[in-house]
Amino acid sequence: MAWTVILEDENGKQLDKLSVEFADMFFDNLNRNDFRILKYLDPYGDTIFNTLQAEDLLTDLIFLKDNGLNKVVIEELVAIVNKLTHLPHTYIVFYGD
Repeated sequence: MAWTVILEDENGKQLDKLSVEFADMFFDNLNRNDFRILKYLDPYGDTIFNTLQAEDLLTDLIFLKDNGLNKVVIEELVAIVNKLTHLPHTYIVFYGD
C-alpha cells in the first residue's frame, strides 16, 4: 500500500505535496502500534491529520528516520508537517489506494 500525501487548506486546495508516495514498506520491520498517529493510516481510504495532531505525527516521523528508513522522504514529509503547524486551517491528507 502507498499513500499520496498532500497539504491542503480548508477548501481542499493543494498547498504542498510529497514528491513520492508514502509507502507502507516503511513499516515492514516495525510494529504499527509503536506509532502515536501513523498507526491510524487507512490503506484503502483517506486519512486526515490536523494541526493538533502535528506533534504526534512529527514524533512518528522522527522514529521512522531514526530507524534508518528513507531519510530523504521522511525529511521532506517533516517539512510539510512543519508547514501545517504554521498555516491556519490546514490539513495533511494521506490518500490511500
